[in-house]
Amino acid sequence: MKARFFLVILFLIIFIDNATAQNHSINGTILSGSGDPLPGASVVLKDNQNHTVNGTTSNANGFFELSKVAPGNYKLSISFLGFTDTILHIAVKSENIQTGTIRLKEQSNILNEVVVLQNARIVEIKGDTSEYKTQSFKTNPDATAEDLIKKMPGVSIENGTVNIQGEEVKKVLVNGKEFIGNDASVTLKTIPAEMIEAIQVYDEMSEQAKFTGFNDGETSKTVNLKTFSNKSKGTFGKVFAGYGTDERYSLGGNINIFNGDRRISILGMSNNINQQNFSSQDLFNLATGGRGGSGRMGGPPIGGNIPGPPSGTGGMSENMRSPSDFLVGQNSGINTNNSLGINYVDLWGKKWDVSGSYFYNSTINNTTSTTDRTYFLDNNIRQYYDESSESIGNNYNHRINARVEYKIDSMNSLLIIPSMNIQKNKSNSNTNGLSYYALNDLLNSTENSTDNDVSGYNFSNNLLFRHKFDKSGRTLSVSVNNNLSKKNTDNYLLSGTEYFSEYITTEMTNQHTDGKTTSSGISSNISYTEPVSKTSQLMASWNPSYTKNNSDNMVNQYDSINYTYADLDTLLSNVYRNTIVKQRGGFSIRKNTEKINLNAGIDYQIAYLSGSNTWPEESVTEKEFSNFMPKADMFYHFSKSGFLHLNYRTTTTTPSVNQLQNVIDNSNPLSMTSGNPDLDQQFNHSIHTAYNRTNQARTKMFFMVFSGSISDNYIGNSTFTSLSDTVLPNGIQMNSGSQLTAPVNLEGYKNVQGFFTYGFPVYLIKCNMNVNGSYIYSETPALINAIKNLSMNNTYKGGLSVTSNISKEFDFTLAYNGSYNKVINSIQSSLDENYYTGNLSFKSNMILIKHLVFNNNITYTRYYGLSESYDEDLVIWNMGVGYKFLKNNAAELQLSVYDLLDQNESFVRNVNSSYVEDVKTKLLQQYFMLTLTYNIRNFDAEKEAEKNDMERPPFPPPFKQGI
Repeated sequence: MKARFFLVILFLIIFIDNATAQNHSINGTILSGSGDPLPGASVVLKDNQNHTVNGTTSNANGFFELSKVAPGNYKLSISFLGFTDTILHIAVKSENIQTGTIRLKEQSNILNEVVVLQNARIVEIKGDTSEYKTQSFKTNPDATAEDLIKKMPGVSIENGTVNIQGEEVKKVLVNGKEFIGNDASVTLKTIPAEMIEAIQVYDEMSEQAKFTGFNDGETSKTVNLKTFSNKSKGTFGKVFAGYGTDERYSLGGNINIFNGDRRISILGMSNNINQQNFSSQDLFNLATGGRGGSGRMGGPPIGGNIPGPPSGTGGMSENMRSPSDFLVGQNSGINTNNSLGINYVDLWGKKWDVSGSYFYNSTINNTTSTTDRTYFLDNNIRQYYDESSESIGNNYNHRINARVEYKIDSMNSLLIIPSMNIQKNKSNSNTNGLSYYALNDLLNSTENSTDNDVSGYNFSNNLLFRHKFDKSGRTLSVSVNNNLSKKNTDNYLLSGTEYFSEYITTEMTNQHTDGKTTSSGISSNISYTEPVSKTSQLMASWNPSYTKNNSDNMVNQYDSINYTYADLDTLLSNVYRNTIVKQRGGFSIRKNTEKINLNAGIDYQIAYLSGSNTWPEESVTEKEFSNFMPKADMFYHFSKSGFLHLNYRTTTTTPSVNQLQNVIDNSNPLSMTSGNPDLDQQFNHSIHTAYNRTNQARTKMFFMVFSGSISDNYIGNSTFTSLSDTVLPNGIQMNSGSQLTAPVNLEGYKNVQGFFTYGFPVYLIKCNMNVNGSYIYSETPALINAIKNLSMNNTYKGGLSVTSNISKEFDFTLAYNGSYNKVINSIQSSLDENYYTGNLSFKSNMILIKHLVFNNNITYTRYYGLSESYDEDLVIWNMGVGYKFLKNNAAELQLSVYDLLDQNESFVRNVNSSYVEDVKTKLLQQYFMLTLTYNIRNFDAEKEAEKNDMERPPFPPPFKQGI
């Protein structure tokens, strides 16, 4: 019943505008005073009550047409940037109206005049791209692209990750080119909102797919910031320095030099308030105090993880977590960070398009956390595990990236994309863990201390050659990709574990682990396309690849007599070699018409997997997999204001070297991990559907996404909990209550997701409103003591946001997001979980009088349905008061307070196929800070005079603005 009601609501929203279809049309041609056509001119039809009833834009020839217009009296408003608005009074009776040629008059006083567009369109559909007009969104004078993009329909920022239309944004471009490496967050925080004319959102295909026109499914959600033409030459950026209570400090800045196609950016920062510039890739997947055993575990989290408050990890900026070249990210705990980066983009003549970046960061991280975990066991038995840990780590990272495109001639081009990452991490941690069935039924406890020293590098290089033949549609493209990585681990573990049975026994471990992992690979993709008709094209492709992995893990126990780590532990040591050879080839056909772009095909893939243990015992595992791999993609433009996108693809997932290496990781004696050399390849089916429709006349937008996936031979987890003292086949001793987790192939994995967003303006209060909702269902299989458990998770999410469009002097966002999770376990219904989290936030920026600025960021978070210690309310309130001075208010002195109510803490619930855990982490506490900021704006003086004709218009009715 609920599903039917939901579908009915969606149906009404999608098709409500079709119910007002009318009978007559109005058309005409819009020209400049000199007779040139004005493409993209805004045409708005209003009734006698000044309500917008229809609207469109002129085409490349200046022609426009409004259809389905009912009889009546109207005002036809025509506007174009740089020209004076024209209003025609029209009476529609029984015939179509032809206005003929409409000539717009150029504005005479560009410097002082502001163009006013009534009810400007929010979004326009251009092919597969949604283009948002920034004139529809008002932001404060110091706003960044991130502040601007938050006001767009369908946009959310969670833990610093930008999501648009339900998908994470992987790339942000400026005028079609990378800005600062390939990082979304830093680009959005660096580009001033005042520079942006339009924001384009689309799914970018791979370089080879863009050339052939055949969508290979390797797409990434991309944002392109189109800047005003008068901002293409100049210098902008900012510098800041702040000092506060508890010796908190923050200083840094960025400088960006634009000179046409040449762009140079330099940025850096140093602080101890959790503002960071690194990606999760920079951490090299290092688990403090371990040997990376968690990297073996199969499958993603089930879903329904509950993050803490958005500002919960401290600092005056929000969390950001997407990995990339220049990530402003957040690590847990309390951090001291230093970073420096430089980016260069340029055109060298007509043939060379180059970009490159270098980034360095160092981070000192202090983390204190507690974990409460409940395991799913059979026979309605619950096992609990409580853990407290403290760690300190130092991470150093160098990243070098480049992109070089050489246009050999009109028929040939070469693209080279190299990347290098050098990392080093030193850390130590102390952990206390306790396992029990009930508080008076203890199983075991552990105390361990670890010291890690890890270093390594990653190098990759992608080369793509593209050739067009004389015959249109006939192409040849060849890509070659190679990669090389190395990781060295030096780990010391000291632990003491007590086991509570009839007698208390104690087990001590003092060991040193020397680990070395190397990986190298090369792959190629050769594609040939041939036209078979004016609208059809055939493609043949071949994709061979070769990968080699080596992993040496040598463990030595401490020799108390000679005071050295000299006793080699053959049970925990292993030398493993792994090679993967794949051959994939197939055919695809593409049909491209005015409204439909359709391509479909099928590939055949053969994969050879060879794994061998060379020490302490020799063994060889060889496997061969063969699969037919169908694929299809359709893009249907059902109107100028909407599209439907369908994509189906199949992929394979090859086990990693950590998952295949048959060696025990005992860094936590109560929860050990192991590899599985018998793993098979995972085969995945996935489907993705996207529907987008805009009502340009009423400035409304509706977007809906549906996706689903199933997997054969899913790589999940098998968890064995020892209910009594047990010796494993390889001789490892497991005491009562200890656990061993290893990856295993299972059937039954499913995932279904649905998302919608509906955005529209509310003219009465001069705001934009956005409503969104989503549903996620997953079935994740796991083995628990050899019994299959199916964990079924239902996640319902809903959100409502209101963003102001009043003026640049008063900018606010009010939003609410709620999430309800229901987890069902097939083998233990008593462990089913129902929990809810709600998040209400208010962010405002006000220019009160003259140069006085007042801003607030308040977040209220409510947890419900968890344990008593976690069901609580949190209010995080960040506030600042600033004074602007100097010419154009370029400088600001601000007094700010972080966590005014002193309630900050981090809480995350993780739902896994074999357990549920709640994690609390100590965070940055309340502090006050005085910060001086200087904004740099130095664009070409002559072009700066044209700025006013590009200012974003106010909502109707217009009103005075000023400082």
